[in-house]
Amino acid sequence: MQITILNVQQQTKTGSTGKPYQTLEVAYKDSFGKVASKTLMSFGAQANSYKALVNATPGSIFTLSG
Repeated sequence: MQITILNVQQQTKTGSTGKPYQTLEVAYKDSFGKVASKTLMSFGAQANSYKALVNATPGSIFTLSG
């Protein structure tokens, strides 16, 4: 499936231990024209997706596999 990036917003949040971490709110349109959003974390299972999308700009196209 392909997605087209509409907006990417990075935020710094604080965990329950007081340690800061980064989140990425990604708004996108899928190949069926449906608009959706996803919040990615900078750590754990989503770290690779976070790194791939952190510098994405509106109009960028990504192919998702899973």
